[in-house]
Amino acid sequence: MGDKSEAFCRQTLIVLAQNKQIIPPELDLAEAERDLHDLDLLRPHLASLRQLVARADDTEMALGSDILTAALEGYALARVFGKGAGLDALKDAMAGRYSRKRKPSPVAAA
Repeated sequence: MGDKSEAFCRQTLIVLAQNKQIIPPELDLAEAERDLHDLDLLRPHLASLRQLVARADDTEMALGSDILTAALEGYALARVFGKGAGLDALKDAMAGRYSRKRKPSPVAAA
């Protein structure tokens, strides 16, 4: 529910509460008011959770960056110093990450 819809709902519930004589029996105003109250109670918890998730996302990104940096440095070292050290299989596996596959050239229409 967007901000405009929420404002509309809040105002409508206020008007209905002030004019209970117009409410048909199938409309449960008390339930709608409880739902609104529960939404108001839930919002601060959601805000805290969103902040926590944002921090966790930032931490995940930073950890991934640190790991990638270390791996790239290790790969560079293996390429330079790994000749004859039995690291060929490892170098080949790591090279697959950065292999440059060229896209086929578009064939000119005849």
